Amino acid sequence: MLSGDTIQSRLIIAVASVALSVAVVFLLATVVLSLIPTSPKSEGEKEPENVITAEEEQAIKSAVGEAILEYNKDGYSPGQCQAEGHVILEIVKDGNQFKVYCITSYGAYSLEEDGPKKVSGSGAIPTVITLQKTESDTYKLLKYEEPLDGEKWNESLKSMFPADLLPKVENTQDYHDALLAQEEEQALTFFTSQ
Repeated sequence: MLSGDTIQSRLIIAVASVALSVAVVFLLATVVLSLIPTSPKSEGEKEPENVITAEEEQAIKSAVGEAILEYNKDGYSPGQCQAEGHVILEIVKDGNQFKVYCITSYGAYSLEEDGPKKVSGSGAIPTVITLQKTESDTYKLLKYEEPLDGEKWNESLKSMFPADLLPKVENTQDYHDALLAQEEEQALTFFTSQ
């Protein structure tokens, strides 16, 4: 015959085991439910106002490239073609305005015997580009901002970029190869189409 203490101990173990099983089932149900896609929006239901759609994101990427070329075209010695590179770190939407935090580069290229050569341009520059979506679904450049040179560089970076992006823009050389590859691809495309 079992003592009262043994029965009580076994009962506690059984209750704890059931409680643990219920917790595991609840946790698994939560994980499974989070993996199930939500139902599509019903007709007439709108996206939240500050969500960036895939179409907008693609159009913004193109508008950023155009803004880089336009902004830099008179600032460097000309080549036979212009090219740009950019890495978008974050896009913030506010109504029909988009603030694009990015790292940019610009290059003027000429065709040499061994292929396209960058004859002038920039390195990797932290940049904030503000665009406005027009009624015709195009994007108009409102503001193009780069950090100030010299000892005001860090101070201006802090005023331009949110704190969570500062670590990503403090060493722009991390982006150099990717930006240069974009520029060179654009230049090569230009010269092979001629």
